[in-house]
Amino acid sequence: MQEAKKQGVLAGDDEVQKRLKEIKENFSGNEFKNLLKAQNLTEKDFKKQLKLQLSADALFHKVTENVKVSEQELREYFNKNKGDLEQLKVAHILISVDPEAIKEDEEKAKNKAVEIIGRLNKGEDFGFLAKTYSEDAQTKENGGIIDIYFTREDPFFLKEFIEGAFKLQEGEFSKEPVRTTYGYHIIKVMDRKASYEELKSTIKDRLLTERKNDAFVKYFDKIKKDAKIENMLEK
Repeated sequence: MQEAKKQGVLAGDDEVQKRLKEIKENFSGNEFKNLLKAQNLTEKDFKKQLKLQLSADALFHKVTENVKVSEQELREYFNKNKGDLEQLKVAHILISVDPEAIKEDEEKAKNKAVEIIGRLNKGEDFGFLAKTYSEDAQTKENGGIIDIYFTREDPFFLKEFIEGAFKLQEGEFSKEPVRTTYGYHIIKVMDRKASYEELKSTIKDRLLTERKNDAFVKYFDKIKKDAKIENMLEK
């Protein structure tokens, strides 16, 4: 806060009040008050936190606004990390299996998935079959499409699912059901991003974030040494 004031980016009361109003608009009735109460905060405390956050964000922007990455650096990063950067967007049909399922039910689910693959091999529409048979409530109405891209290291997808997906080319679907803890999946690759041009913006965002964070950490360590800090925890 001392440095934000020195650099002329300390958040003003009007800015804090505007942000508070925006946050409150996401709640109805007494939801916001109840949320503060649950965290043992008053609105005055929350406004102090907002002032700190807004000031820190503004200081970060000012300190790092001149951090850049060159075209050459982007290309070098791409060439070294092609495999990890590649992204897929897929659709899937899930035939679920209860974790406590007996062998008979397990086989029944697998056979159903195999039967659907057989129908796909005969030319039936993937989206139609997903809407008809998939047991993933979040995606079935969208023809099984999972509407995000993911990489080989994505923490939000199961390892077996990722491995099954990355074996496929764009437009291909699983020839054998892919087993995960949820059941049996039939995966179809809807889109694949693998070229430099397709991944350039992702690489740039990643490198800039890393560079800016590094630059700010160094800057923060320096100003912390020069700052006037009173340690209230030791009193």
